[in-house]
Amino acid sequence: MASEMLTELNKLPSQAIQILRFYLSQGTDPAYDYEIMDGTGLTERGFSKGIKRLITRQFAAMDVRRKYALTRKGEALMAEFKTHEDSGGYKPIGASDDDGAVGAPPVECRLTLVTPSPLIAGQNSQVFVGLNDGLPTGEAELVLQVSVVNGQPTEQRSAITLQRSAAYASFRVTPGNYQQVRLRVTALQTDAFSGDIQPVGGMYVDINVSDNSRSTTELAAYGTIITVLPG
Repeated sequence: MASEMLTELNKLPSQAIQILRFYLSQGTDPAYDYEIMDGTGLTERGFSKGIKRLITRQFAAMDVRRKYALTRKGEALMAEFKTHEDSGGYKPIGASDDDGAVGAPPVECRLTLVTPSPLIAGQNSQVFVGLNDGLPTGEAELVLQVSVVNGQPTEQRSAITLQRSAAYASFRVTPGNYQQVRLRVTALQTDAFSGDIQPVGGMYVDINVSDNSRSTTELAAYGTIITVLPG
């Protein structure tokens, strides 16, 4: 594992190394881009180059608050980096600031929720969550999570594989006797290296609830953009 991490470390440009050094000195709590730039002295362009390399290699990820954090794989890389820092400073071999990013770049995808509106109190209803478009190359293992406030179940998950075409999953929700329920949708991506799942985006919507079982319902669609890393 250590030799594998050292190989990965040696592929990183200096901007990514500076970001690792930031987390090593400041702690691994998620940080905004401007906090990392202030802590490293990187320009916006330099930060973009460094964080893009870390994300494409699955060492870092952006959460739903648009903060950046190291993944478990990234923490293993930081531990390897610390070993070399403690022994006299890290000296990269073979890495170049002009190296292109390794692996496929992140892809912005539209996450969509389709639900009846209004929902009927006490009535089990089907909702759909999915991604409208596929990936240009590769694939991504995603977990779609739906949480319900003022209804049941409080949380449920479904795994999908996103390839070149659209992908979706269906869920069943039952509103309680309230005027509205909140549906919170979160997309998570599995890290093939560690098995961890990291949030890649999401949204929440408030849906009206009717206590009249004969109410006319229509399908309503809601969407947001998430960032997926093809494997």
